[in-house]
Amino acid sequence: MRDAYADTSRRLTQRKLDITTLSNAALERLLRGTITDAQYKAFVEPNTREAEQIEEQLATLAQKRVTLEEITKQVEAEAIDLAGTWKGATLEDKQSLQRSLFGARLAYDPIQGFLNSQNFLLMEKLTAFLVEGARDSSVLERWENDAGLPNEEESPVGVGDGD
Repeated sequence: MRDAYADTSRRLTQRKLDITTLSNAALERLLRGTITDAQYKAFVEPNTREAEQIEEQLATLAQKRVTLEEITKQVEAEAIDLAGTWKGATLEDKQSLQRSLFGARLAYDPIQGFLNSQNFLLMEKLTAFLVEGARDSSVLERWENDAGLPNEEESPVGVGDGD
């Protein structure tokens, strides 16, 4: 989307530059006497209106670009703190987040809970996470630490040596 704004902005800026160049050439011809005052006005007035419209379009594009950047920053911040976003979200926001992650429905089975075959997207993400975790033991270590499970050093097995 940013590329579309940039392309449109470049195109409009180039057109405005073309209008300025043509208007300057028309003024030069008027001063040399090769065109009349009426011809000059007939050429410059529509171009001046078009240049004003281009200025308005460029201002609108700049505002849209700023808005897009603000939304992008907000989304990035919320994506980083997904848990915090979830805690502070309204029911509608939670449903919207759920749909964006898991599609239109998130099926619940009384026996299997949410981890059931009907939730294929969730199962695919869980499988990918587990496969990645199997390759990277630090993921499991971080998960154990985050879960509040005691480390092996904190709860030694066996009898002390008498110290």
